[in-house]
Amino acid sequence: MLTMHGFITSLERNALNVRTHLAGVNHPEALLQPPYRGNCILWIMGHIMCYRNYMLELAGQAPALPQPQASRFARDSAPVLADEPGLATLDVLLAAFEESQTSLVDALPRLTSDQLAEVVSQDAFTMPRGDLLLIRLRHEAYHAGQLEWLREMVLALRQSG
Repeated sequence: MLTMHGFITSLERNALNVRTHLAGVNHPEALLQPPYRGNCILWIMGHIMCYRNYMLELAGQAPALPQPQASRFARDSAPVLADEPGLATLDVLLAAFEESQTSLVDALPRLTSDQLAEVVSQDAFTMPRGDLLLIRLRHEAYHAGQLEWLREMVLALRQSG
């Protein structure tokens, strides 16, 4: 069974992966599209933040990224192909990510067993809060892993161009 300590350790590992994969990447590079079906770094990071907001809500915290910006990156949203009016920049997304990390690491240990067991509804899910938090954590880990190959694409394009 995953303990809260283990959950936070996994959350911190996700954060380390995000920071490592995006170190030195700039906003124009974050908009580069993979040469096959997939999303750019900016969409992936925005999607992570959309779901971080869900985790924050489950932990009783305020969103780190304003909802109008976060909703741009919701499940099944259109790919980001270029800058758009109102689109969050990579710097904005990374700052919101760091804010969410601090808030979650602070708030999660204060959740009681009863709160974690409480059945809640969010998005398309109805289940115990703790289970939903775990689903959100696993979802984030998947997308944080995508940032590795997108960073490699950016580095390869830097060398070739």
